[in-house]
Amino acid sequence: MAGMASVDEIRPPSRRQKACQQSEDRARRRRSDNDGRDHPR
Repeated sequence: MAGMASVDEIRPPSRRQKACQQSEDRARRRRSDNDGRDHPR
């Protein structure tokens, strides 16, 4: 399945992938906040 990756790269991310990315970003942000507040956001 070598062609799938390239096709995915060209095609915009699906709704499910976007939701997964958002949840991942949220988890990472929460983890960073708990770590030591490196980002003053």
